[in-house]
Amino acid sequence: MDFTKLDNVFKWMKANKVTGMSKKKKDNGSGFSNGTNSKYKYELHTMYNYMENHWGVTDFAKLKQKDYFRYYDERIKEYHEGNTSVAYHLRGLDDAMAAFNHYCVNAGEFQYKLKFPKKEKLSHLMDEMNVYRKAKDSSVMAASRKDVVAVCTYLREMKTQAGSVAADALWGEFLTGRRINAQLRHKVGNFNEEEGSLTSCGDNGGKDNFGFLRSEAIEHYSKLCEGKRDGSPILTIQYQLGTKAGQDKSIEKMRVHISELIKTASDTLIEEGKLDNPVTSHSARKGFAQEEAFHLLHKTKKELEKELDKIAGQDPKLKSKFNNVLKNIRDKFKNPKNAAKREFTKKELVSLLVSVSISHSRIDVMRYYLTKEFWKGVEENHRDLLKNNPNL
Repeated sequence: MDFTKLDNVFKWMKANKVTGMSKKKKDNGSGFSNGTNSKYKYELHTMYNYMENHWGVTDFAKLKQKDYFRYYDERIKEYHEGNTSVAYHLRGLDDAMAAFNHYCVNAGEFQYKLKFPKKEKLSHLMDEMNVYRKAKDSSVMAASRKDVVAVCTYLREMKTQAGSVAADALWGEFLTGRRINAQLRHKVGNFNEEEGSLTSCGDNGGKDNFGFLRSEAIEHYSKLCEGKRDGSPILTIQYQLGTKAGQDKSIEKMRVHISELIKTASDTLIEEGKLDNPVTSHSARKGFAQEEAFHLLHKTKKELEKELDKIAGQDPKLKSKFNNVLKNIRDKFKNPKNAAKREFTKKELVSLLVSVSISHSRIDVMRYYLTKEFWKGVEENHRDLLKNNPNL
């Protein structure tokens, strides 16, 4: 199936820095991040490839609403038969279709909008059929340090430029929690070795994510940046063959190449019995979140409160988000006096600080990273860390 026109719409959206779809994003002028742009395109490709492989569809522009509902029906059936990862695809696909249809005519690739069902109807269908993304059903679990090291070692032993870059990007994600896309966008000037900080530009939601690194991460980026100019990308992959030989690949093509290499390495090591669980770029991000949370748990509640106050003082938007989280917690109290006394627990402070590190800044999202199983392990083996112990 030819995706040229579809891909051109997303290129146009990226080039024109279009705003997000929600009222809040439009009011704030918040644009799609590069990651969101790539994700939406990927979800549409996934759907249309399925239709081509299973139904023989060759032109997606001719599809009708009933075809999309048929697709949802078939994939929902698959979800209830045990492939729970389908929920992550379907719950993002309705947003992808809405965004695409909103801009496809303006992009000049289509004279009319495609006959997608309304987003509200698809959301209602999934609610009605009990299709939900749940942390316990996620096919992407937190990767352990041991497993990430094994995959990185395998990639380096390939002795290719792409293999080395894949290892550097995966290891960088595990050490910082910054997405693979962010790793590939980093330029030398984004890393400040002297103060030990790293800025990921245009990260989630298009915002910049600034943060201080631990010594292991500082060492990693110092090595990668050595001898390179400030404006140079930290990681690059060149074409090896053809007319483009020697030219740098685009970030998007690097991302696809790296993901394939990581998956191949993980699958091979699983078959050889050398991994406990599959490793993906996102599972490395979850692994960072859990290591970071465990590190923060060794601090006292007062120390964590100071860190949160410092971050809130540097970013008014984050301060507003933190206040809203606390307000939502207090709103659950029937007694106003008790509500006013309620402050963040140590566990909530850790979740908020980790959420900032991985550029989510939302405590509700953290249940996918700091799962029930993670907190259960802390309670069973390190219960003392959850207390406000000044001696820690």
